[in-house]
Amino acid sequence: MGEAQCRRLPHRHAPQIPYQIGRQRSRFSGRREIAALYKRRWAIELFFRWVKQTLKIRHFLGNSENAVRIQIAAALIAYLLLQMAKADQTTITSPLAFARLVRANLMHRRRIDRLLQPAGSPPHSPHQMSLQW
Repeated sequence: MGEAQCRRLPHRHAPQIPYQIGRQRSRFSGRREIAALYKRRWAIELFFRWVKQTLKIRHFLGNSENAVRIQIAAALIAYLLLQMAKADQTTITSPLAFARLVRANLMHRRRIDRLLQPAGSPPHSPHQMSLQW
């Protein structure tokens, strides 16, 4: 598109970045409406950047809107549970180290404050046979 075919609309919050609107977008009349559209688009971009960085979602497993919503909800629930568990303990300060520790002990039923201690042997029941090698 050439300079003659576009309209430049500066906005007072970002005057160094003019918006260029072509003729196909002539239905948008005012600067504020165009600025609001770009602001909403930027909020969506920031949300997906946060999802990729914080929730560690690199790609979506499904293509439908429902699949994306479910994947984001599941990742958000896991993230919030991990943050709540981290806030409950005081021994590990690094969020990454705590997440690794939880991942390593995920299938063990142990208290959060005892994750650093080595796992003990299961309790011995007198009604159960024991194998001795």
